[in-house]
Parts: sequence; structure tokens; C-alpha cells
Amino acid sequence: MEIIEMDISEIKPYKDNPREISQEAVKKVKNSISEFGNNQPIVIDQNNVIVVGHTRWKALKQLNKTKAFVIKKHFDKNKAIAYRIMDNRSGAESQWDKQLLMSELQVLKDDKFDLDLTGFDALELKDIMLDKDLFEPTDKDDQGKLDQDTKEICPECGQVING
Repeated sequence: MEIIEMDISEIKPYKDNPREISQEAVKKVKNSISEFGNNQPIVIDQNNVIVVGHTRWKALKQLNKTKAFVIKKHFDKNKAIAYRIMDNRSGAESQWDKQLLMSELQVLKDDKFDLDLTGFDALELKDIMLDKDLFEPTDKDDQGKLDQDTKEICPECGQVING
């Protein structure tokens, strides 16, 4: 597989792309490119039509970039259509490991890294960081003893809570 750099003006969007791309999605990709660089190629067919990467292409154009990294590959019509649909659909099949996600976000938060660059908005981040499902006791042994004093730290504000 060869990644080449090409003039963005030579890349054509697929006119019948069934995926609707929101401005919010484009904004998140723009922020990512601005912070981390353009590290993901757009996949195009032999006619320079986008198979995968419409959001990235839009973000690059809005950032006034003149070049884009691409993987150019020969696709027959049906394979291009199927790959385009599968690539957009596959994200819906994935789920987060909430505990690992919270842990990774906490590392970034502790290091005062801009959490907006993760693609989650403030409300989503608050919900993730305070996910009550992760703190539910699983059985009576996990609940602790009522006569024990415990201290918990609120993950949002850092306040000590006596239990």
C-alpha cells in the first residue's frame, strides 16, 4: 500500500455518499488535524473519487489545505459502494470499555490536557467521568460495613466526601 500526497483540488467527493456529515463532525476532525496533524489518508478510487474519508476531506478544505495524503486504489463500482457503506457502518458496531475510557480520560485530565480534543463534548465527558454504573456494588461484600468510616473523593471536583 502506497500513501501519496496529492492536490486536494484533484480529489472528488462521491456524490451519492449515503452518510450525512455534520458540521460538528467536520469541526472535530479539523481540531484533530490542527492539533495532531493530518495522519490519516483518504482512500480514493482510480478516478480520484473518495471511497473513505469525506469528513477528513471537508476538514482539510475548510483548513485551506492544498494537499492531502491519499491511498489510491482500483475499485470496481460495487466494491467501492460496499466498502464506503461498511466503513461508515463499522463505527456503530463498536462500544467503549467504560472503565478503560474513564481511566484514559482521567490521565489526560490529570495532565491538564485539552479534553475537547478527544471529540467528546463537555456533557459527554461529565457523564463518562461520573458513570454511576461503574460505582454500583456488585454484591453485599462490595458494599462495605455500615460502621466503617470511609472517605471518597469526587472525581469531578476533588471534594472529600465522608461516608
